[in-house]
Amino acid sequence: MADKPYIDDTNYSEAQEYKKLSNIDVYIPETGITLPKDSDYKRGYFYRYFYQQSNNKQGKVRDITDKEYNNLKTEFLYRTLKIKWKIIGEKETAKNINTKVTEISNKVLPGIKNVLSRNYLEFWKNIPDTLTQFDVTNKLPKSPIKKKRFNVDLVAEVSFDDRGFIYILTEDLDIIYTEDAIGIFAQLV
Repeated sequence: MADKPYIDDTNYSEAQEYKKLSNIDVYIPETGITLPKDSDYKRGYFYRYFYQQSNNKQGKVRDITDKEYNNLKTEFLYRTLKIKWKIIGEKETAKNINTKVTEISNKVLPGIKNVLSRNYLEFWKNIPDTLTQFDVTNKLPKSPIKKKRFNVDLVAEVSFDDRGFIYILTEDLDIIYTEDAIGIFAQLV
């Protein structure tokens, strides 16, 4: 353990050794995948949850359940991200939206692309998309502000609307970044 600056977040014995030496209890996350329910297929999307150890930028990004996501939000050792994943509608549209969500998510949680790019149509079903998705464009600024950085610690969710616009949202659903299929539309800090 002494030869690396972080704890292996999947190694329970290493966490116990760290606790003994530092008197700090390390929470070991329980990995798992949230599966879409019938109600998710009716609305056209579902949320996926991920975490990465915050003091290890090369650390693996792992799937977690919504319950574990809520547990980790209060743990200082982990960065979490909730993403909206399209699971119905036209196949190419779903793939394009999920690809873009993955690219944007990778800016927030480096390494998530390695998990998501294996299958951009994971959980997708060939069901017509009849519902309009939640549109957050009324929260956009009147004139686009373009900046190169945003505070990733504020990020709670990467989402999309029915036009294919991708959004990075805070816990309060404030938009801090949005992008369409062409590129940056507005970015706020």
